[in-house]
Amino acid sequence: MPPRRRARSDVTTVGTPAIHPGGMPVAEFLADYWQRKALCIPRAWPDFTAPLSAEELAGLACEDGIDARLIIEKDAAQPWHLEHGPFEPQRFSQLPASHWTLLVQSVDHYVPAVTALRDHFHFLPRWRLDDIMISFAAPGGSVGPHCDQYDVFLLQAMGRREWRLGAPAGPDDEYVTDSGLCLLQRFEESARYLLEPGDMLYLPPGVPHHGIALEEGMTISIGFRAPAADEILAAAAEQLATEKDLPRFSDAGRSSTESAGQITSDDVDRLREILVPLCQDTTRLARILGQLTTEVRDEFGVDAQSVETFALLRECDGERRLHRHPASRLAWHQADDGTVLCFFNGCSTSLAPTLLPLVRTLCDHDVYSIAQLGACIESGGDNELAAMDFIDRLLAEQVLRLDGD
Repeated sequence: MPPRRRARSDVTTVGTPAIHPGGMPVAEFLADYWQRKALCIPRAWPDFTAPLSAEELAGLACEDGIDARLIIEKDAAQPWHLEHGPFEPQRFSQLPASHWTLLVQSVDHYVPAVTALRDHFHFLPRWRLDDIMISFAAPGGSVGPHCDQYDVFLLQAMGRREWRLGAPAGPDDEYVTDSGLCLLQRFEESARYLLEPGDMLYLPPGVPHHGIALEEGMTISIGFRAPAADEILAAAAEQLATEKDLPRFSDAGRSSTESAGQITSDDVDRLREILVPLCQDTTRLARILGQLTTEVRDEFGVDAQSVETFALLRECDGERRLHRHPASRLAWHQADDGTVLCFFNGCSTSLAPTLLPLVRTLCDHDVYSIAQLGACIESGGDNELAAMDFIDRLLAEQVLRLDGD
Protein backbone atom coordinates (compact mmCIF):
# COMPACT_ATOMS: atom_id res chain seq x y z
CA MET A 1 0.00 0.00 0.00
CA PRO A 2 2.28 2.81 -1.17
CA PRO A 3 1.09 6.14 0.24
CA ARG A 4 -0.27 8.63 -2.28
CA ARG A 5 -0.96 12.32 -1.77
CA ARG A 6 -4.51 13.48 -2.33
CA ALA A 7 -5.39 16.78 -3.96
CA ARG A 8 -7.29 18.75 -1.31
CA SER A 9 -9.76 20.04 -3.89
CA ASP A 10 -10.61 16.53 -5.12
CA VAL A 11 -14.23 15.76 -4.22
CA THR A 12 -15.69 12.29 -4.67
CA THR A 13 -19.44 11.78 -4.95
CA VAL A 14 -20.41 9.36 -2.23
CA GLY A 15 -24.16 9.33 -2.72
CA THR A 16 -26.86 10.20 -0.24
CA PRO A 17 -28.27 8.00 2.51
CA ALA A 18 -31.80 6.96 1.63
CA ILE A 19 -33.05 7.62 5.12
CA HIS A 20 -32.02 9.17 8.39
CA PRO A 21 -31.02 6.91 9.90
CA GLY A 22 -31.49 3.63 8.09
CA GLY A 23 -35.19 3.61 7.32
CA MET A 24 -36.88 4.93 10.44
CA PRO A 25 -38.14 8.41 11.33
CA VAL A 26 -35.55 10.56 13.06
CA ALA A 27 -37.87 11.03 16.04
CA GLU A 28 -38.04 7.26 16.55
CA PHE A 29 -34.27 6.89 16.35
CA LEU A 30 -33.70 9.69 18.88
CA ALA A 31 -36.36 8.37 21.25
CA ASP A 32 -35.47 4.67 21.15
CA TYR A 33 -31.80 4.38 20.17
CA TRP A 34 -29.77 7.57 20.59
CA GLN A 35 -27.61 7.13 23.73
CA ARG A 36 -29.68 4.04 24.60
CA LYS A 37 -28.89 1.00 22.45
CA ALA A 38 -27.08 -0.14 19.32
CA LEU A 39 -28.71 -0.19 15.91
CA CYS A 40 -27.50 -2.00 12.78
CA ILE A 41 -28.59 -0.19 9.61
CA PRO A 42 -28.17 -2.37 6.48
CA ARG A 43 -27.88 -0.40 3.23
CA ALA A 44 -27.96 2.89 5.09
CA TRP A 45 -26.04 4.34 2.17
CA PRO A 46 -26.92 2.44 -1.05
CA ASP A 47 -24.18 2.32 -3.70
CA PHE A 48 -21.69 3.95 -1.34
CA THR A 49 -18.27 4.74 -2.79
CA ALA A 50 -15.29 5.27 -0.50
CA PRO A 51 -14.31 8.98 -0.48
CA LEU A 52 -10.60 8.17 -0.68
CA SER A 53 -8.35 5.18 -1.33
CA ALA A 54 -6.21 3.27 1.13
CA GLU A 55 -3.12 4.81 -0.47
CA GLU A 56 -4.51 8.31 0.00
CA LEU A 57 -5.31 7.57 3.64
CA ALA A 58 -1.74 6.36 4.13
CA GLY A 59 -0.54 9.59 2.50
CA LEU A 60 -2.40 11.61 5.14
CA ALA A 61 -0.81 9.45 7.85
CA CYS A 62 2.62 10.58 6.63
CA GLU A 63 1.86 14.29 7.06
CA ASP A 64 2.94 16.37 10.06
CA GLY A 65 0.14 17.56 12.31
CA ILE A 66 -2.27 14.74 11.45
CA ASP A 67 -3.15 12.29 14.23
CA ALA A 68 -2.50 8.80 12.85
CA ARG A 69 -1.91 5.41 14.48
CA LEU A 70 -0.92 1.91 13.44
CA ILE A 71 -2.15 -1.01 15.53
CA ILE A 72 -0.56 -4.40 14.88
CA GLU A 73 -2.24 -7.26 16.71
CA LYS A 74 0.42 -9.90 16.11
CA ASP A 75 3.79 -8.17 16.33
CA ALA A 76 6.96 -10.15 16.83
CA ALA A 77 7.86 -8.18 19.95
CA GLN A 78 4.48 -7.91 21.67
CA PRO A 79 0.76 -8.31 20.95
CA TRP A 80 -1.30 -5.19 20.25
CA HIS A 81 1.64 -3.05 19.21
CA LEU A 82 0.80 0.67 18.80
CA GLU A 83 2.71 3.23 16.71
CA HIS A 84 1.97 6.93 16.29
CA GLY A 85 2.45 8.96 13.11
CA PRO A 86 3.59 10.76 11.13
CA PHE A 87 4.97 7.71 9.34
CA GLU A 88 7.67 7.36 6.75
CA PRO A 89 6.23 6.08 3.44
CA GLN A 90 8.38 2.94 3.54
CA ARG A 91 6.74 1.90 6.83
CA PHE A 92 3.70 0.63 4.92
CA SER A 93 5.78 -1.70 2.76
CA GLN A 94 7.13 -3.29 5.95
CA LEU A 95 3.75 -4.26 7.41
CA PRO A 96 2.67 -7.91 7.67
CA ALA A 97 0.07 -9.38 5.32
CA SER A 98 -2.65 -9.38 7.97
CA HIS A 99 -3.78 -8.27 11.43
CA TRP A 100 -2.96 -4.57 11.31
CA THR A 101 -5.05 -1.39 11.19
CA LEU A 102 -4.25 2.20 10.21
CA LEU A 103 -6.39 4.89 11.86
CA VAL A 104 -6.40 8.56 10.88
CA GLN A 105 -8.34 11.12 12.94
CA SER A 106 -10.19 14.19 11.67
CA VAL A 107 -10.08 13.26 8.00
CA ASP A 108 -13.04 15.62 7.55
CA HIS A 109 -10.59 18.48 8.14
CA TYR A 110 -8.53 17.57 5.09
CA VAL A 111 -10.66 15.80 2.46
CA PRO A 112 -13.70 17.72 1.13
CA ALA A 113 -15.63 14.55 0.26
CA VAL A 114 -15.34 13.44 3.88
CA THR A 115 -16.27 16.90 5.13
CA ALA A 116 -19.47 16.62 3.07
CA LEU A 117 -20.52 13.52 5.02
CA ARG A 118 -21.19 15.71 8.05
CA ASP A 119 -24.17 17.31 6.32
CA HIS A 120 -26.08 14.02 6.49
CA PHE A 121 -26.08 14.08 10.31
CA HIS A 122 -27.74 17.45 10.79
CA PHE A 123 -30.60 15.76 12.63
CA LEU A 124 -28.17 16.01 15.57
CA PRO A 125 -26.63 19.26 16.87
CA ARG A 126 -23.55 20.22 14.89
CA TRP A 127 -21.66 21.10 18.08
CA ARG A 128 -22.08 17.48 19.26
CA LEU A 129 -20.15 16.11 16.28
CA ASP A 130 -16.48 15.62 17.10
CA ASP A 131 -14.68 14.37 14.01
CA ILE A 132 -14.67 11.72 11.31
CA MET A 133 -12.00 9.08 11.72
CA ILE A 134 -11.18 6.64 8.92
CA SER A 135 -9.47 3.31 9.39
CA PHE A 136 -8.04 0.86 6.87
CA ALA A 137 -7.48 -2.72 7.96
CA ALA A 138 -5.69 -5.69 6.46
CA PRO A 139 -7.45 -9.08 6.69
CA GLY A 140 -7.91 -9.88 10.37
CA GLY A 141 -7.15 -6.29 11.32
CA SER A 142 -8.67 -5.08 14.58
CA VAL A 143 -8.04 -2.63 17.40
CA GLY A 144 -9.20 -5.18 19.97
CA PRO A 145 -12.32 -5.40 22.15
CA HIS A 146 -12.94 -2.08 23.86
CA CYS A 147 -15.49 0.52 25.00
CA ASP A 148 -15.81 4.11 23.84
CA GLN A 149 -17.45 6.86 25.88
CA TYR A 150 -19.05 8.62 22.94
CA ASP A 151 -21.69 7.99 20.29
CA VAL A 152 -20.40 6.74 16.95
CA PHE A 153 -21.81 5.76 13.57
CA LEU A 154 -19.60 3.11 11.93
CA LEU A 155 -20.05 3.28 8.16
CA GLN A 156 -18.45 0.52 6.11
CA ALA A 157 -16.80 2.12 3.08
CA MET A 158 -14.84 -0.76 1.56
CA GLY A 159 -14.57 -4.52 2.15
CA ARG A 160 -16.42 -6.53 4.79
CA ARG A 161 -16.08 -6.19 8.54
CA GLU A 162 -17.57 -8.23 11.35
CA TRP A 163 -18.69 -6.40 14.47
CA ARG A 164 -19.16 -8.25 17.73
CA LEU A 165 -20.99 -6.47 20.54
CA GLY A 166 -20.51 -7.45 24.15
CA ALA A 167 -22.44 -7.50 27.39
CA PRO A 168 -21.95 -4.45 29.64
CA ALA A 169 -18.45 -4.27 31.06
CA GLY A 170 -17.21 -2.91 34.36
CA PRO A 171 -14.09 -0.86 35.08
CA ASP A 172 -12.29 -3.99 36.31
CA ASP A 173 -12.70 -5.54 32.86
CA GLU A 174 -10.40 -2.97 31.23
CA TYR A 175 -6.64 -3.17 31.01
CA VAL A 176 -3.94 -1.08 29.36
CA THR A 177 -1.42 -2.78 27.09
CA ASP A 178 2.29 -2.03 27.27
CA SER A 179 1.88 0.23 24.23
CA GLY A 180 -1.01 2.21 25.76
CA LEU A 181 -4.14 0.62 24.25
CA CYS A 182 -7.13 0.35 26.60
CA LEU A 183 -8.76 -3.03 25.92
CA LEU A 184 -11.23 -5.39 27.60
CA GLN A 185 -9.78 -8.51 29.17
CA ARG A 186 -13.27 -10.02 29.46
CA PHE A 187 -15.60 -9.82 26.46
CA GLU A 188 -18.91 -11.69 26.48
CA GLU A 189 -20.38 -11.55 22.98
CA SER A 190 -24.07 -10.63 22.87
CA ALA A 191 -24.58 -9.84 19.16
CA ARG A 192 -22.74 -10.11 15.84
CA TYR A 193 -23.19 -8.11 12.62
CA LEU A 194 -21.56 -8.36 9.21
CA LEU A 195 -21.18 -4.99 7.51
CA GLU A 196 -20.62 -4.51 3.79
CA PRO A 197 -20.08 -1.21 1.93
CA GLY A 198 -22.97 1.15 2.67
CA ASP A 199 -24.02 -0.63 5.88
CA MET A 200 -23.81 1.31 9.13
CA LEU A 201 -23.76 0.45 12.83
CA TYR A 202 -24.72 2.97 15.51
CA LEU A 203 -23.19 2.48 18.97
CA PRO A 204 -24.06 4.55 22.05
CA PRO A 205 -21.45 5.20 24.75
CA GLY A 206 -20.26 2.28 26.83
CA VAL A 207 -21.16 -0.60 24.49
CA PRO A 208 -18.28 -3.11 24.31
CA HIS A 209 -17.42 -3.85 20.69
CA HIS A 210 -14.83 -5.70 18.64
CA GLY A 211 -14.51 -5.13 14.91
CA ILE A 212 -12.57 -7.60 12.74
CA ALA A 213 -11.80 -7.09 9.05
CA LEU A 214 -12.70 -10.18 7.00
CA GLU A 215 -10.72 -8.74 4.08
CA GLU A 216 -8.98 -5.50 3.23
CA GLY A 217 -11.47 -2.83 4.19
CA MET A 218 -12.15 0.74 5.23
CA THR A 219 -14.46 1.98 8.00
CA ILE A 220 -15.61 5.56 8.52
CA SER A 221 -16.32 6.50 12.14
CA ILE A 222 -18.53 9.55 12.68
CA GLY A 223 -17.94 10.32 16.34
CA PHE A 224 -19.85 12.68 18.63
CA ARG A 225 -18.31 14.74 21.41
CA ALA A 226 -19.60 14.25 24.96
CA PRO A 227 -17.63 16.21 27.58
CA ALA A 228 -17.07 14.46 30.89
CA ALA A 229 -18.01 16.04 34.22
CA ASP A 230 -14.40 16.96 35.00
CA GLU A 231 -14.11 18.81 31.66
CA ILE A 232 -17.36 20.66 32.35
CA LEU A 233 -16.25 21.65 35.86
CA ALA A 234 -12.87 22.82 34.57
CA ALA A 235 -14.63 24.93 31.92
CA ALA A 236 -16.97 26.31 34.58
CA ALA A 237 -14.04 27.28 36.80
CA GLU A 238 -12.37 29.00 33.85
CA GLN A 239 -15.55 30.94 33.10
CA LEU A 240 -16.11 31.95 36.74
CA ALA A 241 -12.50 33.17 36.97
CA THR A 242 -13.38 35.88 34.42
CA GLU A 243 -16.35 37.16 36.47
CA LYS A 244 -16.24 39.79 39.20
CA ASP A 245 -18.08 40.16 42.51
CA LEU A 246 -18.78 36.46 42.96
CA PRO A 247 -20.08 35.44 46.40
CA ARG A 248 -17.69 34.24 49.08
CA PHE A 249 -18.12 31.52 51.66
CA SER A 250 -19.99 32.97 54.64
CA ASP A 251 -20.85 31.42 58.00
CA ALA A 252 -22.48 34.20 59.97
CA GLY A 253 -24.55 32.84 62.85
CA ARG A 254 -22.66 29.57 63.16
CA SER A 255 -22.61 27.59 66.40
CA SER A 256 -19.56 26.92 68.53
CA THR A 257 -17.59 23.97 67.17
CA GLU A 258 -16.83 20.87 69.19
CA SER A 259 -13.77 19.97 67.10
CA ALA A 260 -11.53 22.66 65.63
CA GLY A 261 -10.75 20.51 62.60
CA GLN A 262 -14.30 19.53 61.67
CA ILE A 263 -16.13 20.59 58.50
CA THR A 264 -19.76 20.21 59.50
CA SER A 265 -22.77 19.35 57.40
CA ASP A 266 -23.92 22.95 57.91
CA ASP A 267 -20.64 24.13 56.34
CA VAL A 268 -21.28 21.92 53.33
CA ASP A 269 -24.80 23.36 53.08
CA ARG A 270 -23.33 26.88 53.10
CA LEU A 271 -21.10 25.91 50.18
CA ARG A 272 -24.11 24.50 48.36
CA GLU A 273 -25.93 27.80 48.86
CA ILE A 274 -23.11 29.50 46.94
CA LEU A 275 -22.84 26.98 44.12
CA VAL A 276 -26.49 26.25 43.35
CA PRO A 277 -27.39 29.80 42.22
CA LEU A 278 -24.29 29.86 40.02
CA CYS A 279 -25.52 26.69 38.31
CA GLN A 280 -29.03 28.07 37.81
CA ASP A 281 -27.94 30.96 35.59
CA THR A 282 -28.91 29.73 32.11
CA THR A 283 -26.77 32.24 30.25
CA ARG A 284 -23.68 31.36 32.28
CA LEU A 285 -24.25 27.64 31.70
CA ALA A 286 -24.81 28.21 27.98
CA ARG A 287 -21.54 30.11 27.78
CA ILE A 288 -19.72 27.28 29.55
CA LEU A 289 -21.23 24.62 27.29
CA GLY A 290 -20.80 26.65 24.11
CA GLN A 291 -17.15 27.51 24.68
CA LEU A 292 -16.32 23.97 25.78
CA THR A 293 -18.00 22.17 22.88
CA THR A 294 -16.58 24.50 20.23
CA GLU A 295 -12.99 24.12 21.38
CA VAL A 296 -10.77 22.99 18.51
CA ARG A 297 -8.72 19.98 19.56
CA ASP A 298 -6.56 19.88 16.44
CA GLU A 299 -5.18 23.39 16.21
CA PHE A 300 -5.05 24.81 12.72
CA GLY A 301 -2.58 27.57 12.00
CA VAL A 302 -3.60 31.02 10.80
CA ASP A 303 -1.79 31.83 7.57
CA ALA A 304 0.34 34.94 7.59
CA GLN A 305 -1.59 36.69 4.84
CA SER A 306 -3.51 39.91 4.53
CA VAL A 307 -7.20 39.50 5.24
CA GLU A 308 -9.70 41.65 3.42
CA THR A 309 -12.56 43.17 5.35
CA PHE A 310 -16.08 42.05 4.65
CA ALA A 311 -17.00 45.58 3.54
CA LEU A 312 -14.29 45.50 0.88
CA LEU A 313 -15.38 42.04 -0.28
CA ARG A 314 -18.97 43.28 -0.71
CA GLU A 315 -17.78 46.20 -2.80
CA CYS A 316 -15.53 44.10 -5.03
CA ASP A 317 -17.60 41.01 -5.75
CA GLY A 318 -20.84 40.14 -4.01
CA GLU A 319 -21.02 36.80 -5.84
CA ARG A 320 -17.90 35.35 -4.24
CA ARG A 321 -18.36 32.84 -1.48
CA LEU A 322 -16.99 32.34 1.99
CA HIS A 323 -16.62 28.90 3.51
CA ARG A 324 -16.12 27.72 7.04
CA HIS A 325 -12.70 26.24 7.77
CA PRO A 326 -13.40 22.49 8.05
CA ALA A 327 -11.73 22.33 11.47
CA SER A 328 -13.59 25.31 12.93
CA ARG A 329 -16.59 24.91 15.25
CA LEU A 330 -19.54 27.26 15.75
CA ALA A 331 -22.70 27.23 17.87
CA TRP A 332 -25.20 29.75 19.23
CA HIS A 333 -27.60 30.36 22.11
CA GLN A 334 -30.21 33.06 22.64
CA ALA A 335 -30.41 34.35 26.20
CA ASP A 336 -33.67 35.16 27.97
CA ASP A 337 -33.19 38.87 27.23
CA GLY A 338 -32.81 38.13 23.51
CA THR A 339 -29.04 38.59 23.36
CA VAL A 340 -27.46 36.16 20.91
CA LEU A 341 -24.33 34.36 22.09
CA CYS A 342 -22.21 33.06 19.23
CA PHE A 343 -19.48 30.55 20.05
CA PHE A 344 -16.54 29.85 17.75
CA ASN A 345 -13.46 27.73 18.40
CA GLY A 346 -13.77 28.04 22.18
CA CYS A 347 -14.48 31.79 22.14
CA SER A 348 -17.76 33.69 22.40
CA THR A 349 -19.27 37.06 21.58
CA SER A 350 -22.60 38.71 22.36
CA LEU A 351 -24.70 40.18 19.56
CA ALA A 352 -28.02 41.98 19.31
CA PRO A 353 -31.22 39.93 18.85
CA THR A 354 -31.71 41.34 15.34
CA LEU A 355 -28.53 39.54 14.24
CA LEU A 356 -29.93 36.08 14.98
CA PRO A 357 -30.52 35.34 11.24
CA LEU A 358 -26.85 36.06 10.54
CA VAL A 359 -25.65 33.90 13.44
CA ARG A 360 -27.94 31.01 12.47
CA THR A 361 -26.71 31.14 8.89
CA LEU A 362 -23.08 31.05 10.03
CA CYS A 363 -23.63 28.20 12.51
CA ASP A 364 -25.95 26.01 10.41
CA HIS A 365 -24.04 26.03 7.12
CA ASP A 366 -20.53 25.68 5.73
CA VAL A 367 -20.67 27.83 2.60
CA TYR A 368 -22.12 31.34 2.25
CA SER A 369 -22.30 33.83 -0.58
CA ILE A 370 -21.16 37.33 0.32
CA ALA A 371 -24.50 38.59 -0.95
CA GLN A 372 -26.33 36.16 1.38
CA LEU A 373 -24.41 37.34 4.44
CA GLY A 374 -24.85 40.95 3.36
CA ALA A 375 -28.62 40.49 3.32
CA CYS A 376 -28.51 39.02 6.84
CA ILE A 377 -26.46 41.99 8.03
CA GLU A 378 -28.85 44.50 6.52
CA SER A 379 -31.75 42.81 8.29
CA GLY A 380 -29.97 43.61 11.56
CA GLY A 381 -30.85 47.29 11.29
CA ASP A 382 -28.74 49.57 13.49
CA ASN A 383 -26.39 46.69 14.38
CA GLU A 384 -24.83 46.44 10.93
CA LEU A 385 -21.44 47.73 12.11
CA ALA A 386 -21.25 45.18 14.95
CA ALA A 387 -22.16 42.40 12.52
CA MET A 388 -19.45 43.40 10.06
CA ASP A 389 -16.88 43.64 12.86
CA PHE A 390 -17.84 40.12 13.92
CA ILE A 391 -17.43 38.70 10.41
CA ASP A 392 -14.10 40.55 10.10
CA ARG A 393 -12.96 38.78 13.28
CA LEU A 394 -13.98 35.40 11.87
CA LEU A 395 -12.07 36.21 8.68
CA ALA A 396 -8.98 37.36 10.59
CA GLU A 397 -8.92 34.15 12.65
CA GLN A 398 -9.73 32.13 9.50
CA VAL A 399 -12.84 30.60 10.96
CA LEU A 400 -14.17 31.80 7.61
CA ARG A 401 -12.18 31.84 4.38
CA LEU A 402 -12.70 32.97 0.83
CA ASP A 403 -13.20 30.21 -1.71
CA GLY A 404 -9.80 29.32 -3.10
CA ASP A 405 -7.85 30.22 0.06
